Amino acid sequence: NNSNNPTMASALQLPPQSASPSGQVLALLSTLSNPSSSSSQDAHARHALALKARDDALSSSNDSYSNLCTEFCRVLCCQSPELLSMEVLKEFHDSLAGDTDMFHKCCGWIQNNGGNNAQRDQGMMMWNTLRQMAGLLLKNALVSPPPPSAIVQTKRMKLSLEAATEIKHGLLRCLTDALSPIRGVASTAIARCCTAAVYLEKSMGIF
Repeated sequence: NNSNNPTMASALQLPPQSASPSGQVLALLSTLSNPSSSSSQDAHARHALALKARDDALSSSNDSYSNLCTEFCRVLCCQSPELLSMEVLKEFHDSLAGDTDMFHKCCGWIQNNGGNNAQRDQGMMMWNTLRQMAGLLLKNALVSPPPPSAIVQTKRMKLSLEAATEIKHGLLRCLTDALSPIRGVASTAIARCCTAAVYLEKSMGIF
């Protein structure tokens, strides 16, 4: 019986829980998902700015690349907006520059004393959409890290050791997530990092 085997139990222990994501990355993901209820022209402009902000963050420096990849991983790992502090929720809301539709869809039920079951279910569905999106963006950034935007050289962005370790732990934790789409995103990210040999050493050599 392996259940009483301390060595086996230790081997099955999950990596440490990821830190909470920032409100800014949640706002970025919300804008990238383009759920705005305002005019399509305004929504398109915000979406274009969000794409530029993402690309700039991923290509400006190794530190910036590592930070955004880590933030994407933290969103993927965060199972509910209920786990966010009031400070992060406020930052999420305020960073949306007035277009708070996605915030209310994801988190409005928390502010409404938990809301009813239908509100909570709708909110969690939108939240898990953000989680999946974060995981896909993380996978893309790891498999094909961008070259520096302002420096003429062939080297691509590289994760710091601290970021690589946290991301590895986060992806491994997500393999046990209750939701199959989240498990699928995590397993795909890990598999692509392991098989994309041309980028492996440059992006996720720790795997």
